[in-house]
Amino acid sequence: MPFNVKLDAPKRMGVVFAGVLLVAGVTLYIAKRNIAGKRRQDLDEYRASSLQNVPVSHNATKRD
Repeated sequence: MPFNVKLDAPKRMGVVFAGVLLVAGVTLYIAKRNIAGKRRQDLDEYRASSLQNVPVSHNATKRD
């Protein structure tokens, strides 16, 4: 649809509403990806730090 087309009020409101929904959806998608990346990074750091603090037992590999 060309931008220079004049729309009546209901169609214009529909187009604006669809545009707002599209912008909100894209924004939420990007925020979700950023949050998931930060959580993954924090979890990796937590796992790495917790592995360094685990005492090594020499009997851990032996089975009775």
